Amino acid sequence: MSYKSPKAHWQRFLKYGIVGASAAVINLVVFALCEKALGIYYLLSSLIAFVLATYWNFILARKFVFVSKYDSAFKESLLIYLVSAVGACIDIGVMYVGVDICELDSMLTKVLAIGVAFVFNFGLRNFVIYKERV
Repeated sequence: MSYKSPKAHWQRFLKYGIVGASAAVINLVVFALCEKALGIYYLLSSLIAFVLATYWNFILARKFVFVSKYDSAFKESLLIYLVSAVGACIDIGVMYVGVDICELDSMLTKVLAIGVAFVFNFGLRNFVIYKERV
């Protein structure tokens, strides 16, 4: 039996923050390319960027942040993408409210959406998917 101390959770959060920052850069760059350069509708651009950044985040977080307890990378990635599907809904929801209702700039709103989804994703990954067995 083991118990993760609050310090261990903060250390994970810091590592996840570094990985998340690299994923956020990918998210923003892909979003900007899709929306600004290719003229793709901002909600579809946001979804495309979110999916690619989530894949990047999964690969790096699995390598540097979380210790996998799963025998199958497929099962683990399926759980990550299920959680991320909710994160994508949060991302799209924040984008819609920010751009269409509050009339904020899409890039600014994308930064806000990334922040909200980051907290949600870390919480579920840390305390549910990669929860330490006690």
